[in-house]
Order: sequence, then structure tokens, then C-alpha cells
Amino acid sequence: MVITDDQFAGKGQEGSIWTSLPGQNLTFSLILRPVFFKPNEQFLITVAVSLGLKDVLEDFIQGEVKIKWPNDIYFNNKKIAGLLIENVLRGNCFDSCVVGIGLNVNQINFPDTVLATSLKLATSKEYNLNELLNSIITSISFFYSKLIEGKGNLLQNAFNSSLLGLAEERKFKAGEAEFFGIIEGTDSYGRLKIRKESKTVVFQHKQVKMLF
Repeated sequence: MVITDDQFAGKGQEGSIWTSLPGQNLTFSLILRPVFFKPNEQFLITVAVSLGLKDVLEDFIQGEVKIKWPNDIYFNNKKIAGLLIENVLRGNCFDSCVVGIGLNVNQINFPDTVLATSLKLATSKEYNLNELLNSIITSISFFYSKLIEGKGNLLQNAFNSSLLGLAEERKFKAGEAEFFGIIEGTDSYGRLKIRKESKTVVFQHKQVKMLF
């Protein structure tokens, strides 16, 4: 694990930005060696880490913590955590995986341009970052061990059940077109399935955006 108190060049999926005030949040990366995986199973890393974060947050927050596809954790329709996973392949096998995680903990002021919240805003309490980090690592380790045991399908079912907007009519944007649809879950490749009118459409990362 690599951790920093001051992340000044945080990044998200495909060039998006993650900002964090020094010493107030958790910003760290986990280096994994999922050599037991095939490359087409890599989405299960996102599944395990997302469930690990969600499980810990639910110990502190009264209310629904949801996973916003593909790689964010939301509370009350606001982002509280995000993750970025970068995989290194050697031929047709995994070599390593870097999981970057940002969790808003004690920060209470955010730019007006982002929909963000934190543990402190949600609970009005201050948190010890080291104690919280230990809880998160324990939780992620638990779900990661389930992947090693070959229980990826069970974890993905739990992931799908926790999706923000699941079985709800929500507004989306794909390209320049906006539409209403209902999230049905994800497929084995981690693509989002949305029922649009009477047809189910499958989207890759960044092909569709949920509007608030």
C-alpha cells in the first residue's frame, strides 16, 4: 500500500480529476497481484474493492450507501469515494494491479461544480484516518479473499444489488442524446445494462453518464 496526506495530482477514469484537501481525507493505492485471474475477469477487482468500501461506510452512515457504476461510491446522490484501477498484463495473464482509492472523510467544503459529500458531512463526526484506513483494508481484504476462493459471481450479484439507480427510472446521457432508462445490472465484462423503453442496451465505461 502507498498512502499520502497530500494528493495534488489525483486522477479518475479517463482523465477526470480527483481533488482532496491535505490531511483531511484518505488517498492511497493498493498494489495487488491477481495472477489467479484471466484478463477478461478484471472487472471483479472493481467489484471486490467497491463492496469493501461500501461495507465499511455502512458501519458509520445511517442511510443507503450505493455504488455508482463503474467506480464511485455515493451517499444521498453525492460522491463520497472513488477508485481507479490500472492493470498490468503480461501476455494473457495478470502481472499486477494498482487500485487507487480516494475517500472523503473530514473535508466539509467542496467546489460548487461537483456533487460531493464526506463522512463528516454525513455524520457530523470527526474521524481518525489511521483507524478508518485499517477498517477499509480489512474489509477489502475480506472481499478480495472471496475472489481467490472463486466466488466472483456471488460478489457481482451483491455489486449489482447495490447499484445506484437499480430498478429506478433515471436520466442518462450517451453522446449528445439524453434518455430515460432503468439500470438492470452489469454483465460479466462489467458493462452497464440499461433498459431503454422495451430494449436492454449495454454500455462500456464512459459511453453513458447518469444525470442528476
